[in-house]
Amino acid sequence: MKKLVCIVSALIILCAGCSNDNVIKQTYRYQINEPVFMDVNEFRELLSFTEVPQSIEQQGKICFYKGYLYISEPDKGIHIIDNQDPSNPLRKGFVELAGNHDIAVKDNLLYADALIDLVWFDLTDPSKPEYKGRLENIFVTALPPCENGFGYDYKAVYEGQSKNQIVVGWTVSEREEVYEVSKDDFLNESVASPGGGGTGVNGSFSLFSLYQKYLYTVINSELTIFEVSSGIPVKVG
Repeated sequence: MKKLVCIVSALIILCAGCSNDNVIKQTYRYQINEPVFMDVNEFRELLSFTEVPQSIEQQGKICFYKGYLYISEPDKGIHIIDNQDPSNPLRKGFVELAGNHDIAVKDNLLYADALIDLVWFDLTDPSKPEYKGRLENIFVTALPPCENGFGYDYKAVYEGQSKNQIVVGWTVSEREEVYEVSKDDFLNESVASPGGGGTGVNGSFSLFSLYQKYLYTVINSELTIFEVSSGIPVKVG
């Protein structure tokens, strides 16, 4: 009996040694976008109009309406330009609108996204848009674009959003993870780098389009349709 126990013990030790010898630790280093958060109520307060023109640093969507140009500047707001005399365009003001990327104009109303919200303005006076309303949390998957090619920390993003915060930007961080792989897999090159396992894809730009009485929006490949004939957008699909 003692002999049998000794043999079994020796086999266990031998197998353990074989297992350890066949394992290689691989270290992967990668870059990832970490979310920058803001309280959602504070974010929604970043809306105002000024008659002081602002310089256009990055051009987004352009809409032409009743001789005026409305030019969105990503994440900042909307420039207003009087173009009734094309030879002498005049900058008339700026609408600060955090998280804006796209705009659409119809029947004296200007519609604009503000990340997760849809906002609209009255253009009865085209040089001075008047804020009329906001549909909150209508674009639930909207995030600021991250154009550096890195993924984002999916878990951090949605844990933060569950705490009444909104992602307003990104910071790039370096990460390192260690994985154990067998020598056979390593030599056969069958184990790929995780490249930041558990991360999401890049943020997205919104797309707006108007047709007849409907406003169509696409964010993260999700189509949302609003009926706008009453002047107040109503989600219908």
